[in-house]
Amino acid sequence: MTLRYSPTWLERGINPDLITRGLMVGAGSPSGPPNYSAPDEAYGSPSSLAPYLTPPAMRPSVLQRMLNLNVIANTPAVPVSPGRLEAIGVIFNVYSTAGASAFWGPNGVTVTSGIEVRPGVPAPLTLDQDREQWELQRQLEHIGAMIAGATGNEGMGPYRAPKVVFDLSQIYIASVAALAVTIIAFLPPEMQ
Repeated sequence: MTLRYSPTWLERGINPDLITRGLMVGAGSPSGPPNYSAPDEAYGSPSSLAPYLTPPAMRPSVLQRMLNLNVIANTPAVPVSPGRLEAIGVIFNVYSTAGASAFWGPNGVTVTSGIEVRPGVPAPLTLDQDREQWELQRQLEHIGAMIAGATGNEGMGPYRAPKVVFDLSQIYIASVAALAVTIIAFLPPEMQ
């Protein structure tokens, strides 16, 4: 038995339904399959998609900023920041010469309910979902441009992936007595 593959890239399923086949330009007639041999014939040439794409450019540098904060932990707990301050990572540190630990957590945290930061042992706090996937931006714009071109709609514009951050005004620190806690906050990256 010999397997025979379809001669067109669409029928072979190389492009797994990124665009509903009925919406593609010249998608064929009900009586027969489309007659495309290359993606450009189905979606248009790169020059016809140009209005829907952003121009390519060099990969930008991204600056990772950090901020040093000094907080006096006490009872009741105090916020790390008095106002909204976004961070993608935090390191808490109690100096090794301190006689007590600090405890961090949400508003209302106490020395019996928080996460302990022992003297001389820095405690990192990082996000689990902080990857921005910038390398996918161009591909997503191309997919959006193909859909826009095939359906006659306006392009979607630049893709913006959401970012997950900590709000340091919502993280509190407590201690049994006044205690200096040093905090390094890694702020969300900025395009340069």
